Amino acid sequence: MLVCKPSGYYLYVTCYLPQEHFRREPVAKVVGIDFGVDWKLTFSNGIKIEFEVHETPRLKRLQKRLAGTKKNSRNREKTGFFSGENTRG
Repeated sequence: MLVCKPSGYYLYVTCYLPQEHFRREPVAKVVGIDFGVDWKLTFSNGIKIEFEVHETPRLKRLQKRLAGTKKNSRNREKTGFFSGENTRG
């Protein structure tokens, strides 16, 4: 979910993983995360995660409405796609 806050845009990601992903030794140091092409997420400790993000019908509808407007137009503003009014949370 993309959320707009006064400090910027934030992407919230929820991953549903099988139980075997949690049967690893705890990591005692900082882990880096890379959003890649071959794998969706690759951690610096070697763990790779593949997942899909499905578009919601609401997001599809907003993108379609946004595609039919000109940049910096009033109608584009009225779609509310980039404003905080369409975010939940």
